[in-house]
Amino acid sequence: MPNFAADGILTPEQIDTVAKQVASYSGIEGGVATPEGQQIFIENCAACHGENAAGLVDMGGPSLNDKVWLYEGTQGSLEGIKAQLAAPRHGVMPAWGSRLGEAAVKELAVYVHGLGGGQ
Repeated sequence: MPNFAADGILTPEQIDTVAKQVASYSGIEGGVATPEGQQIFIENCAACHGENAAGLVDMGGPSLNDKVWLYEGTQGSLEGIKAQLAAPRHGVMPAWGSRLGEAAVKELAVYVHGLGGGQ
């Protein structure tokens, strides 16, 4: 994900507008859909997240129109979305196979999938 603030891709006002647009997709408090927000989203986010914010798996862009967030408690809020746009965190999952074993990894995958985050 680009660093929209530090790289000068979006102004603080544009970050605020598109954050409200993204929040509106999943009903987050403070979310407001506007034509300007939609245009900023299409021009800067749709290439990875799709025009309807459903995510593009091939591009690595997760869905933004559901309640599944990588950084729960922070990103699932308007302020969290703004923070991710301004200075993105790029999560990396550690290898768990040797720690948990094959059966536990499969059970965990089924559990996470059941939460709505899997395909």
